Amino acid sequence: MQKARPDYFVDRMFLQQSAFLIQSKYEWNQDNFGDMPSNLTDEERAKREIHRYEIPPTYTIWICDFPVPRQKSYRGDWAVRNEKGLTLSDKVKYILYDLTRFNKLYEEIKTAEDRWLYLLKHAGTAESLPDFKDDIIAKAINRLRVDKASDKLLKEQAKDMVMTEEELDYLAMLKVRARAEGEAHGLEKGRVEMALDMLADNEPIEKIVKYSHLSMEKVLELRDSQAMFTAK
Repeated sequence: MQKARPDYFVDRMFLQQSAFLIQSKYEWNQDNFGDMPSNLTDEERAKREIHRYEIPPTYTIWICDFPVPRQKSYRGDWAVRNEKGLTLSDKVKYILYDLTRFNKLYEEIKTAEDRWLYLLKHAGTAESLPDFKDDIIAKAINRLRVDKASDKLLKEQAKDMVMTEEELDYLAMLKVRARAEGEAHGLEKGRVEMALDMLADNEPIEKIVKYSHLSMEKVLELRDSQAMFTAK
């Protein structure tokens, strides 16, 4: 589940799916060949060799509370395809849910998928949530209620919320961006003030554009605004 959209979201999705695929392959190998003795027969070795590069189906599910790029519905099933739309393999699939596009009303909820998406969509805003007469969903709603959480669970969750290196990097990026935006705003403000002073001195428009580094359209807009203010 992803609340905020990170930079290079699709790249991150590929990286994590690759990690899941490698883990799945390792576990699949252990289940099928992990207990083989060291003195294998030719048949056993041949079987292992045949399946050396076989991978198990690995699907990653992403539930996003932000618009998913290039996706026009709340669910998208993505795979590796060629230019004609032919799927290279059914074993690798990315299932992306865009909660911002899931707008079904309670009366429109029909499937188990709809019920879970409705719960996730409204969990943080609704005063009460329907359990759809589903015991599993009822238990999930109960777990969401903080007032029923044990002290042990709350302490464990608080411990998990300690900033990781990735989270610290993300916060640092936000700070750097905020500073850059502030500096850009200050620079723009200084240019506007210079242009207004030059307009007050009746300097030529071309000269104001040259020295203020503002666009011609911006300088003309400032001139017209100044003229309107002076007329009043």
